[in-house]
Amino acid sequence: MWKNCESTQHETIRNRFLTPSSLFQQLYNRYGIVMINIILCSYKGDKYIQAQRESILGQKTDEEFRLYEYDDEIRQSGSAALNFLSAITEAPEAAYYMLSDQDDVWHPDKIEKLSAFIKANDNGLPLLCFSDAAVADESLNIIADSFVKYQGISPERTDFNHLLLQNQVTGAACIFNNALRNKIIEHEVPQHAAVHDHWIALIASAFGRILYLDEALYDYRQHDNNVLGAHKAGVFRETSERMTEEGSKKSHAGYESLFSQAQEFLEFYRKDMSPDMIEACEAFIEIPNLTKAEKIKTIARYGFTYNNAYRTFGEILFI
Repeated sequence: MWKNCESTQHETIRNRFLTPSSLFQQLYNRYGIVMINIILCSYKGDKYIQAQRESILGQKTDEEFRLYEYDDEIRQSGSAALNFLSAITEAPEAAYYMLSDQDDVWHPDKIEKLSAFIKANDNGLPLLCFSDAAVADESLNIIADSFVKYQGISPERTDFNHLLLQNQVTGAACIFNNALRNKIIEHEVPQHAAVHDHWIALIASAFGRILYLDEALYDYRQHDNNVLGAHKAGVFRETSERMTEEGSKKSHAGYESLFSQAQEFLEFYRKDMSPDMIEACEAFIEIPNLTKAEKIKTIARYGFTYNNAYRTFGEILFI
């Protein structure tokens, strides 16, 4: 259910442009008025969500935007991926869309900079743009100036084959156009999306473009209840975690999730995919059934590799 900051019955609309959504859509269709829908998904988020609301509604921008909250305590999907993808499906149409977690804090210029970036590159095809973020502790003290560097992400590795294995896109950092949203909602909400941003990135890579803005535009708040959380990249920590029984089980479960996601993606979008993409997707899905030697050959042939050597070595051990 959409949730107002003060009511559970209406969307939150930036006060200086209070136009009913149906009329606004007519104006958008006729005159090309730029409009951004911001989708904030929450689940028991009372502790931090008000600070996030204020950071969004206090943006320094001339762009017209609407903030929608989607409360998973009501829907009870039990999954952040399902919550966000359901919200994207149910949200009113707009020129652009941004996603928000319940516990971050946006910098005052986030909308202005991301909207300018996507508009400068939008040619009408599906387009996903994303930025960097700062990593902060529970009290918003900065831990790292760059989420991308802290996590060891490679934002340039957004081709389809690499994305099948390793997502590089963070949903809370995104803005995407209506062409991509239409492609997302072309099918029912997927039941096997590993994470919502991973699913969206696969669609954008397969049928459009992904672009990166190298600027930290919000604070990613780290606390004990993060759904995923940020972890500092490092060969010792990542290797030692995988070598434990719990880490090994987690790795295997993660790969199973990726294969299920690829299978569902292929079922949904096969008719629109290029022959090379179909071949790569089928090869990726087949990996669990291969011998170790065959797995290594397939990984090398299709580029199903991580963005550094020790992660790829771990992949060969655990996949």
